[in-house]
Amino acid sequence: MERDTVYKESPPTWQEYSRLFSSTGWMQTLKISENDLKRVFENTWYWTTAYQDENIEGVGRLLSDGILYVLICDIIVLPDRQRMGIGTEILNG
Repeated sequence: MERDTVYKESPPTWQEYSRLFSSTGWMQTLKISENDLKRVFENTWYWTTAYQDENIEGVGRLLSDGILYVLICDIIVLPDRQRMGIGTEILNG
C-alpha cells in the first residue's frame, strides 16, 4: 500500500538534493559541477521537500532579497513520481 506524500518546510540532505538534481539530466546539459551544486544548495533561502516513506520525491526552492522579492528557482520531482500532483503541491505549499 502506497503512503501519502509528506511535505516539509526544510531542506533535504545534500545527498538527497544531489540525487534529485542528477535525475533531471541538467548537470550535463548545464555543465554544473558538484561544487557548483553545493553552492546552489547552501545559498537557497527557502525549501519545501516532499517525502514518501522517508524517501525524497521532490523539492522546491526559493531565492530572496530578504525584503521584497522571492524567485522560484526549481521544482524538481523524481521522474517516476511526476504527474502525480507533487510539484503542484510544492508550489502551492
